[in-house]
Amino acid sequence: MGIVTSTNSQTIVRCGILWQDQQHSELLRCIRNLQQKILDKTLDMTELNRIRTFLVWYVDLHFATEEAYMAELAYPGRAAHKAEHEGMTNKLMNLFEVIEDGMGHPDLHACAQLCVDLNKWYLSHIAGPDQDLAAFLKQQGVR
Repeated sequence: MGIVTSTNSQTIVRCGILWQDQQHSELLRCIRNLQQKILDKTLDMTELNRIRTFLVWYVDLHFATEEAYMAELAYPGRAAHKAEHEGMTNKLMNLFEVIEDGMGHPDLHACAQLCVDLNKWYLSHIAGPDQDLAAFLKQQGVR
């Protein structure tokens, strides 16, 4: 596993690949922002739409970047890794359909579930398969 540090109740998993670590940090900031807005009861549709827009952008950029490296360098775990990306993308899209309460307000239960799923993803995928990918990329000279 890469470097795992905890600061201010945040677990940060580092892979040792600069672009990967930067993108993962952006995801963690988004998760923490969503959690704090839910706890503070300040989450409104404007903020929720910003978060949703970021997550769509993030998934597109981050997964495409990893998948491009995997394809270019013939990563042996590519199919399984890509399948995890597809599963998370589908889960996010399904959650995005229910994060509004039907009256123009965030559904806090669905938003909390989004936080749970994103945290699980962060800790399981980034601390697992992304570590394997990072080790492979480092062997190929990617920094």
